[in-house]
Amino acid sequence: MSSIFCCSSIKPFRPVRLDHEAKFSHFMRWTESYPVAPTNGSSLVSQAQYAIQLVRQVNYGPQESIRYFIPVDNNSTFLEVTEDDLLSANYKKLNSFKNFRCEEHNKFFELNLYQENPTNTHHWRANLGRPARDIDMALRKKEPIPVLDREEEEPATLAPGQHRSSSDLGQEISPSEPRGPFVPGHQMSEVEGHEKESLAQLVVDCSTKISTLKPILQFLLQGVGASLGSNSLVSLISLDWVNRELELGLDYEDRWETEVTSQNISIFLNACIELSGDESVSLKDIEDPVDYATLHIDSLKNKQVIGRIRFEKIVNRVLEHNLSVGWVSQNASKIRRILASGPSEELFESSTMRRKTTRPVIKNADIAATVIINASRTR
Repeated sequence: MSSIFCCSSIKPFRPVRLDHEAKFSHFMRWTESYPVAPTNGSSLVSQAQYAIQLVRQVNYGPQESIRYFIPVDNNSTFLEVTEDDLLSANYKKLNSFKNFRCEEHNKFFELNLYQENPTNTHHWRANLGRPARDIDMALRKKEPIPVLDREEEEPATLAPGQHRSSSDLGQEISPSEPRGPFVPGHQMSEVEGHEKESLAQLVVDCSTKISTLKPILQFLLQGVGASLGSNSLVSLISLDWVNRELELGLDYEDRWETEVTSQNISIFLNACIELSGDESVSLKDIEDPVDYATLHIDSLKNKQVIGRIRFEKIVNRVLEHNLSVGWVSQNASKIRRILASGPSEELFESSTMRRKTTRPVIKNADIAATVIINASRTR
């Protein structure tokens, strides 16, 4: 994977499940065994069902590379192609993408999906003179528009018998720059004014709702620390997510230090595994690698960590050094996604149902779980 990405420790960034999820999954599985010398697949582009664009850049910094890959052998292998190959095959970028981030190397990766454009059969007429680099918004550079003096501007209407020069006739609008219906200047100003007013009102409404919710959530969530439920780490991850997204200013570090135990980590991992619906795993099979990882992290005297950071390092240690274990290889990406972006709605509901079956009395954690589930649906 390191030859495609910077290392094997990349994590999903704000992941969501997509209609084309399987295509990205095939690519990510292939990168784990990516060959040192990639095979060129330019001759097979026209036969491919889709293509994956990989954009690599410094986090909040400049781009380092843009590469393209197409699947072969029933999606088990990918071949590298060029941007011009995709242009020649009439490929178009879809609104379907995945993001990944590596905190260790400060890198950010974006995966975009390309497929053949079925609506433009004469693509060569429009794009022959324009490389895909000019079409791709990731690399597109805006050219400065020359400013003409008033006396050099062309008159709005031509005098009788006056003809437009042949050089002007050749200056057609680029297909990548569609022009909408003509709107008079004063009407355009009115439209823009209404849009700005609507946007400003929307911002005010959202700010009012958030400012109303904040004290309510602060009141509810402050007491949750005393009753985190049967899966305390899921509750803490959820609380951290709400606390960060809404800037509530709550501090749960003391609870993290208390709850990060081998047993609680094993319970958390077991809950993640159960969501996949695969064959169940005994808690003992999870506890053993967790114990070894905990001993290793705690033995690093020069890099002692506490709280949530310690929890994440232990989990990552388990995932990185037990890839041959079935439940790790099948659930590693899902667990990393939960650490990076918070628990999924399914994990919330699973934890809530388990708590209801084990303890019928409604606690603060049940109230908080309901609030967090509803909040996650608006993400």
